[in-house]
Parts: sequence; C-alpha cells; structure tokens
Amino acid sequence: MCDPHGGVKVANQVGSIPLDWALGAFILQTTADADIQNRNWIATIFSDESPTLLSIIGFLLVLLTAWSISRNCLLRHSLHWLQITVRQEVEQVSLGIARRN
Repeated sequence: MCDPHGGVKVANQVGSIPLDWALGAFILQTTADADIQNRNWIATIFSDESPTLLSIIGFLLVLLTAWSISRNCLLRHSLHWLQITVRQEVEQVSLGIARRN
C-alpha cells in the first residue's frame, strides 16, 4: 500500500482476513479454475477444431526427417572413414610385402 507521504506501508491483512489465508484462497481458486478449463485436454487435442494434433504430427515428421538425415550423414561419414582406413592398411601391407621381396 502506498503512503500519501511517499512511503510504503506493509499490509498483513486483506480486510479482516490475514494475508497468508487470503493468498492461499486466491491460489486455490486460481488452480481450481485452471483445472476446470483443462479437464478434457486430451479430448481437446483430438478434436476437429484443434490444430494441436496437426502441430504435434508436423513436429514429429520434422524430427524424424532430421534424425534420418543426420543418421544417413553419419553412416556415410563412418563408411568413408572405414574405406580410408582399409585403404591405408592395404597400402601398408603391400609396402611391407614389397620390401621383403
């Protein structure tokens, strides 16, 4: 509460109700209202009017595509590395055989 002289007053009651009780009642009422509004959230997602299901499906498709591309790139990189490693090993073995002869 503001003091007309520019200071701040401390409140410990709302009317005749202690502030902690008033705050608790406010929180309970707010959460009860939110609970009533969100009771059928699953039905809301699957309703024809809700774009949420389409958004979830779109997000999952983008995620699956990104995973597939990254997996493919990783496999190509691994295969390329394996080819280089095998080629180097074959060259070393060939040089070793050529040096013995």
